[in-house]
Amino acid sequence: MSLTSYRTAPPRASLGPASWRLRRLRGGRYVAIHCCQVKGEVRGRSRYFDPFEHPARTADRRDRALAGTMAVSFPFSLYDCFSSAPFGGSQAAIIEVPRPLEPDLMQTIALETAMPVTVFLSSVSGRNVNARFFSAVMEQPMCGHGAVGLFTHLSSEGRLTGGSGSFHLHMPNVATTVEVAEPARHQPLVMLDVKAPDFAPPGVDLDTVCALLGLDRGDLSNRLNPVRGKADFIHLILPLAGPGELASIAPEFDKLGRFCRAHGIDTVCAFCMDDQEGGTGLHVRDFCPAVGVAESSSAGTTNAVIAAYLYDRALRREGACGSVEIMARQGTETGRPSRLRTVLTLKDRRIVRVQIGGTASRLLTGHINVPGCLE
Repeated sequence: MSLTSYRTAPPRASLGPASWRLRRLRGGRYVAIHCCQVKGEVRGRSRYFDPFEHPARTADRRDRALAGTMAVSFPFSLYDCFSSAPFGGSQAAIIEVPRPLEPDLMQTIALETAMPVTVFLSSVSGRNVNARFFSAVMEQPMCGHGAVGLFTHLSSEGRLTGGSGSFHLHMPNVATTVEVAEPARHQPLVMLDVKAPDFAPPGVDLDTVCALLGLDRGDLSNRLNPVRGKADFIHLILPLAGPGELASIAPEFDKLGRFCRAHGIDTVCAFCMDDQEGGTGLHVRDFCPAVGVAESSSAGTTNAVIAAYLYDRALRREGACGSVEIMARQGTETGRPSRLRTVLTLKDRRIVRVQIGGTASRLLTGHINVPGCLE
């Protein structure tokens, strides 16, 4: 990692439209972030830089700045989640730390890994697992594909008590249940309990949303209405007329991101019914520039919300009872296909439990070096 910590604040250097921004860490250290202004928005690069590396500075001065700073090495693994084979689904970096790090430092590392989510695993005790999830721009309260990657990792390392069954995943503000089935071909089926969503009117101009996605208002479904779904994230759900309309989406990501932030929306998810899955199946696309991912190749929490919406608006009328399983495919358009399973448990035709899950494939393992973070 090209990340440098400082005991005292280096001078802020203005480089025209770009500048160094300082983030203060515990103990008075600073991390310098190279930022630039693009169309009025400040954006940080995906890598961190030492101001002393500016051409006007010498290499020996940079070395003196690093003198006495010990790099700490953490185990690092990369998983392709909601995919039974490498190079599919969404990626999750799993980093094991001996104790929780400062949030600013975890955010720094997540920006450096540049994965859709970076999972910081701090402890495994019996059937209790403590972790935090970060995208490149923010901490996430929950991450479906990150949880699937995390428990696949723990299963493959033989660190789950009993190897399978129910476990408790603890995050700073929420805890949830994760069920892990016996591994098949070294890949366990991981099912994560997620919050049952609430639904409300969209609260935005749909013509504007369609224009931002490169669609016309007529591309929306004439059977199902757009809604805003709220669970761990806030989703704008857009049912489309068919697969042709779904494939034609061409978002203006910068404008869509600003629109979402202005209207309190985390993701814009479009879907249509999918005959390829057989039975009740969906084809999903999820656009998340407001939380740091342009288009997600597999989004567990999003698919759970869409499945609950589909039951609430369609399947309930068809008399579904007991439990409903809904399969979805996602990531075809990004070249990283994935398959996700949602199980809705019903009581008196009401949803009382929502689970989302699938499998994950390990792509690589190694170590990541972080200078001076535990001093």
